Amino acid sequence: MNLKRIARGVFLCGALLTALVAVAADSGSISGVVQGPDGKPIQGAVITLAAEQNAAAPVVAASGIDGRYQFDGVPLGEFRLSAALTGYVSAPAKTVTISASALQSKIDFTLMLSSAPAESGNAPGSQAAPKFAAAGVRGLIDPGGYSAPANAAAALGLIKGMADIKRGEKESDASAAGAFPCSEEPELRTAVQADSNNASAKQKLGNFYVAHGEVAKAVPLLEQAQQLNAADQGIAKDLAIAYLKGGKFEDARNLLMGMPTKPTFLNQLLARADEGSGMFRQASEQYQAAALEKPSEENLFGVGYELILAGLPADAESAMQSGLQTYPKSIDLLIGAGTAEFLQGHAAAGVHYLLQATDLQPGDPRAYPFLASASEVHEEESDRIRESFKRFHELAPDSAEASYYYAVSLWNSREGGGTPAEIDKIEALLKRAIELAPNFAKAHFQLGALYFDRGNYQGAVRENERTVRLAPEMKEAHFRLANSYKHTGQADQAAREMRLFEAERAQQSTANGGAGISIEQFISVIAEPGEHGSIAQVSCPGPPR
Repeated sequence: MNLKRIARGVFLCGALLTALVAVAADSGSISGVVQGPDGKPIQGAVITLAAEQNAAAPVVAASGIDGRYQFDGVPLGEFRLSAALTGYVSAPAKTVTISASALQSKIDFTLMLSSAPAESGNAPGSQAAPKFAAAGVRGLIDPGGYSAPANAAAALGLIKGMADIKRGEKESDASAAGAFPCSEEPELRTAVQADSNNASAKQKLGNFYVAHGEVAKAVPLLEQAQQLNAADQGIAKDLAIAYLKGGKFEDARNLLMGMPTKPTFLNQLLARADEGSGMFRQASEQYQAAALEKPSEENLFGVGYELILAGLPADAESAMQSGLQTYPKSIDLLIGAGTAEFLQGHAAAGVHYLLQATDLQPGDPRAYPFLASASEVHEEESDRIRESFKRFHELAPDSAEASYYYAVSLWNSREGGGTPAEIDKIEALLKRAIELAPNFAKAHFQLGALYFDRGNYQGAVRENERTVRLAPEMKEAHFRLANSYKHTGQADQAAREMRLFEAERAQQSTANGGAGISIEQFISVIAEPGEHGSIAQVSCPGPPR
């Protein structure tokens, strides 16, 4: 890990320590062992390294099977080192200094077992949370599978992006809200009230509520319709979709498996039910069965995507390649193949697939977020990558993402800190992205990084404050804001943001098994807010019904 790579990584994704020193000829390493109270090594502990006097985001590593961890390419400076793992009391942070006279440091941790009782269950009447088999995904994201934390951050972005592609597919869903105008609701309700044994009327009203995001109202109606006409596969399909949208994955599976005949939609919906329950290999098999019957892009992509969630990127690559034989110009399958290559550590091959996708359809926005994530750790072909983002910006001048990605690529390719003209252009592009999408948290975050880098600490405070308002869960933004406050003499505010950073980091580590990720963000059947704002309310206006 060289200093040039470090300086790039934080601007791109906040995953690497950057700008810890303006220029440093030397770098060192920090290593050690994590053990339990019995002296035995602990695997999977999350070790966090954070600079004491800098706005750079922290980096993380995971202890191996022998309990060992290591950070290489650490610039000169003073750092805080901490260790955490679910089920153990987090070890107190330790201070370590890397200097020209002491380039290597060894810091060991002993984690004590937590005495906190395990959760006894959910509140009465609540929907049980799915039990996700998260080991596969986490194995691909955690630094244990990669030498550089930037790779882990990029991997997370790539898999999350693939989940968003899956969320965007509508092939199996009930009719969209546009097919059920709000003005039709009174008529649909009247039809149900007029004949309580009218399965078709209950089905239509149930689908109306599904289309408008009111699944809790839809399920009882569709269940009643299914009881009235158990042989109607259309009703069964609509009820299964309502179950999936409501997170009732086991109910959906039981309904589908109990159907007396095998409908065409069976395997695809079973795949979604299996995925929602964390049964990723089974979900891939269901998509494979669906693809044999209907070799659509959605089904072929689903085969590979589920294998990625299962932690099998080589198998996923083979599946994506097979899909490309049928759809050689599929942007989604090219993205899938590129992601699978990257997750195997083949960054160059991954970038090649993604560039192929952007060259195939330069105006299509789907591949560019993936190219941005992968190019964070791939220094070759930087000219092609930059030209790809430039072309996207020229084709879509009113796209916030196009301005943002072009700015990032320019920052990534600058030499010697960049000329004033280059920095001004990057700043203008980020401001344009914010103008087009005021809630674009990443753009505010990166503009704050640029201001801090230029010594404009008031500007850095302003942009980091906006970032934490838009994305309070972004712990790196709290860290950056704390250091920006330090440089403007606001000690109390700096201390508050550092506490928020530590609390958010501890919460993420505890909530997600020490991996710092939420497995739910990769489950495509679970709806998530959009990046620049929350999901729009689709319920029809009017008095409470």
